[in-house]
Amino acid sequence: MSENTQNAKGEPVLAKVRQRLEKTVRVVSQLLGRASYPTRVAQGLLYTLARTGKPRLKVARAVGLPGLIKFVVEKLQDSFTRGIHVPVIHLRNEQDRDDRGQRAPIGMNIIRAAYLAGMVILGGKHMYDRRLLPLFARTFPKAVDGAAYIRGLGSPTIGNGTFENLPVVMKDITSTNAKGEVIHAGADGSGRIHPAHPVFERIGGACPIQIRMWHPLHGVFIKGILVPDDRCVDDEGRPTIWVDWLQIKGKHKDLAKAKCGLKTGAFDPVTGVLVKPELLEESIVGEGYFMGILQRWDRKGTIKWCFEILERVEDNNANRKRVVSFVSKALQELEDKGGLYGILADKSEDDQKLQLIIQFAEKLSERLGVFVDPLKVPFVWDFVQDELQRKLYHLRQGAGKRSLRYVAVLDNGVPPGHIVMRHLHDGGEWRFHHGSEVAVTRFPMILPQALKVLKVIDARKCGHLSHLLTKTEKGLVVAPWVAYFNEADLVDGMQGDDDGDTVLVDYDPEVVEMFKSRIALIPGTESDTFLIEPGKVAESWKSAVQLCEKIQDAVDGSFKVGNGDFIVSPEALKILGTDGRGPVGQLTYYCSLFLALNMRMHALACAVLIQEAIDAAKHIILNSDPAKLADVRNWVRDAEGRWEPIGCKAEVDGPWNDSNGHLNMEKFASWVSHCTGKTKMSDVLTWRPVSGEKKIRDGEVMRPSVRGSNLVHFCAATMDTLWAAWKKDNIKESPTVELADLLPQALGMSVKSANPESRSYKDLMAKSGLPKFGANVRSIRNEGLEPEERNAKIEAEQDLLVQTLRGLSKVELLTIWVTEHTVAKFKPEGRKTNVNRAFRAVTFEGSPILNELGIEMTYPCQYLAGGGLDAFFEKLQETVSQGEEQDILHAVVHWANHAEDHAELVGTPADECDHCRDLLRSKVVNHIRTSREGKGKEFTSRVADVCNTMNNFMQEKGN
Repeated sequence: MSENTQNAKGEPVLAKVRQRLEKTVRVVSQLLGRASYPTRVAQGLLYTLARTGKPRLKVARAVGLPGLIKFVVEKLQDSFTRGIHVPVIHLRNEQDRDDRGQRAPIGMNIIRAAYLAGMVILGGKHMYDRRLLPLFARTFPKAVDGAAYIRGLGSPTIGNGTFENLPVVMKDITSTNAKGEVIHAGADGSGRIHPAHPVFERIGGACPIQIRMWHPLHGVFIKGILVPDDRCVDDEGRPTIWVDWLQIKGKHKDLAKAKCGLKTGAFDPVTGVLVKPELLEESIVGEGYFMGILQRWDRKGTIKWCFEILERVEDNNANRKRVVSFVSKALQELEDKGGLYGILADKSEDDQKLQLIIQFAEKLSERLGVFVDPLKVPFVWDFVQDELQRKLYHLRQGAGKRSLRYVAVLDNGVPPGHIVMRHLHDGGEWRFHHGSEVAVTRFPMILPQALKVLKVIDARKCGHLSHLLTKTEKGLVVAPWVAYFNEADLVDGMQGDDDGDTVLVDYDPEVVEMFKSRIALIPGTESDTFLIEPGKVAESWKSAVQLCEKIQDAVDGSFKVGNGDFIVSPEALKILGTDGRGPVGQLTYYCSLFLALNMRMHALACAVLIQEAIDAAKHIILNSDPAKLADVRNWVRDAEGRWEPIGCKAEVDGPWNDSNGHLNMEKFASWVSHCTGKTKMSDVLTWRPVSGEKKIRDGEVMRPSVRGSNLVHFCAATMDTLWAAWKKDNIKESPTVELADLLPQALGMSVKSANPESRSYKDLMAKSGLPKFGANVRSIRNEGLEPEERNAKIEAEQDLLVQTLRGLSKVELLTIWVTEHTVAKFKPEGRKTNVNRAFRAVTFEGSPILNELGIEMTYPCQYLAGGGLDAFFEKLQETVSQGEEQDILHAVVHWANHAEDHAELVGTPADECDHCRDLLRSKVVNHIRTSREGKGKEFTSRVADVCNTMNNFMQEKGN
């Protein structure tokens, strides 16, 4: 598609966009939940060095939200973690892909290289300082447990989301059945918390939260979620937290399990009814516990549909009509929101810079009587095109459909086939009435039985479920964004649990009917349940491997912590370093292949293998033989319609297992080829993008399948047809407009293009900061960061660029505008860079050009204008060197304490100035990324040692 596009119906699209912008809230104003003290973090990128073909590591410095381990290390500096300046390096594998599109794995040579550098790789995602392992071993003495749970300690917490010494009650979470009897709720990953608990005051309101709790010295680790519950009060009526015994993992897991009422005999083992309350155990703890909140569900969220739903319902006329309706509705919504300009409006809601460009284009259009298209700005077009490609992918294999997102919680007081949730006003109506049907499922979806149709229960109409209600100003209601299930539906039906799983819920009657038409993997079993819980090995060589071992005397490879010498065995390094999960992604597409070929028993075999691969991350799994699983004679059905495979386990050291104990994918691929007559996946799953990305380039059309298809193929073909028609109706070429002279003309000024090679223009460009900004952005993009981290760094650079541009005069800014556009006209190979520079030079907050055009904007505070930013930052650095502030991050948080003259000079108290605060935050992000001086010397030195040691080893040994 050309970037010169315009709304075909001639509607005032920019005016519509501007109306949407009136409700925009800038990212920098979304402070609720941000950390009070961001921390210095290390982001590692593992890539392939082109010259040698060997792996290489580089580490970038960044500012981010701390993980729980960072919080603990700082708290235990005086006793256990002294000298550990870089506790964790977050690792991203960007090594080259092979012929199958798979990246080279984190191999043993990379794992050994990290160990030589004093780090231990966890799951291919994080590197921890190996001196932390003796502390971890207090909680996870076995390497398999460490591999399963330690990495979560490095996951970032939400803002204000770290706590210590919180009182917690360990107990059984109970419910009530329809007879009024107390029963075990069935929860195995969820606890409860009072809605008025002080935790919620810190994070902004009561809602379900995902947590990690750790007592590093006693070795107690708790994971899962906490759900608001009015029952959570202590003996004096004060709000407290309840943790279920089954949430405890690691060394004390078996002890905690033994205290669970299901084991003590407090509950009847068959009915779950409380029969001996005197056998219930409780324990109140808190001192020495650290808690981190990883996630909170406090607002409406949606989940996109994908191919996993469509391939598991019947490909019939009714469902085809529904798919056409879903895709048509999605495209109509795109049109109603302004088409490509609507995408731009959405992208600009949290981006003030994009907003200014939109208003700039509109003002020029008004003054000159020509259409100045904001989509012609290259970096604006890149934003829109990227989002468009994602929308097209969603349309192709998910029909553009979205459903509401809820957090799943187990409560066996809820009858099977039902769901308890809050009333919701959505789409102009109240939804989820008592007795109404809803469609429910979750991802990853493994079996068609995960497509559930459940009946809603209003807990206010069922007395035995009143404990699911919380008191609010609006009366008794279920906690927001929580859905309560019986374990028969969540665990057996959807292969889920309640430690943070989210489910998709939809009230649309068409979706409900579609879910009722799920396919049967064995004829006549549409209503049956397949139990595919993997077999677990109680003891194996893996379960005997210790996380680390204390030795009498130092040897090669050992390390000292305190007065002791420790070593990590090669077996432990392998267990810790490799991704514990099996080949889930590959098996998912093989399952899709079998479903498209209507080989449903083979798809059922894949479903079992996928579940085994998922569970391998936390347990030692007995793998199955896919050939046996695909034979219906090896499945048995009980009287209640539950199916289980019998005698399908593979030989422990047989050909179906690889060296890591996972499914041997080379042999599996050979078996698939034999079963399908050498049919290639790419020739059947033709709805998948050629690039392998979750994006569809405009104009990329699905090829016909050589053999077999299902509703996903129909959806993709529907999208191709309807998208072509939509483009014809909604997009056309916009006229080319020469922009170089238009802006000076609109301002009534005469400005000529400078010689771009002249010394005076090069000096002007250097003064503007534009070349430096471009170089810094290229450097950031080459760091291979996750999008969120990358965008935060680029935003910081943009803020600093704007601060520099504010020092230029109107004539200087117009000179850049005219010159860069003129260069772009005569040197099209660099057009994108030149046009981007031109627009950045004039469209920023406080720009005299925008002011002249009459564009309303927030004028920046002048306190840090000119050289004020650098001077004030130096002042903050002095407070660190003099011991007034702990480090530069804390100094920036407390900046207002050092700006006593702010109110006198600009009329506003420093602690009320968002502009200065945000500018200083951007400055510190840039400083951390680029500076090698100051209090970060230990950090920088440690990172350099890790990179040098690992790279030298990897260039010799490979991966």
